[in-house]
Amino acid sequence: AALLLLPEEFSREDLLASLCGLSYAGDVRVALGAEDVDKVRRIATGSERGLMEMYRDAVKVVGSDLAGLTMGRGGEVWTRDGSPAARSALFATLPRETLHRTMVIHLPPDLLRVERGTPVGEVGGVRLPDTDDMREESARMLVKFEDAGGRSAVESLRECLRGTVRKSSLRQLLAGLLATSPS
Repeated sequence: AALLLLPEEFSREDLLASLCGLSYAGDVRVALGAEDVDKVRRIATGSERGLMEMYRDAVKVVGSDLAGLTMGRGGEVWTRDGSPAARSALFATLPRETLHRTMVIHLPPDLLRVERGTPVGEVGGVRLPDTDDMREESARMLVKFEDAGGRSAVESLRECLRGTVRKSSLRQLLAGLLATSPS
């Protein structure tokens, strides 16, 4: 997801901030001022060495095989393949539920209309990602609708991720308020 959220050319710092930012985009505590807005950048900068070590293998596998990731200028500037095939391959690596929710956000509502008697795993003629083949097909469909002049699939993914984080952070905020409220 972090690679999809970045432009085709980015810095190592941008990559690390994108990775760390997955946990904070949509956090209601940031919007309410209860969380530092610069926290993501500080975590990425302060943990650069550990993060690069932790994600080294994933960057090699996903980066070279799927995203066409290349490093230039001493490893400071990175580029990724922005072709539909490369974007589809990256979307197919998303967790099943994230890919499904991104599809629901991204694809036209009439295509996703659930009708009575629709088999599990299929909504309005669109097969939801249950197997690797279906994940690849779903990812191609996201990019296909984007390339046909539709909304950016990356923006739909961003909205999906924000919703996931928002829900979790709201629960944390409410739990904190309940735990600290006077009786």
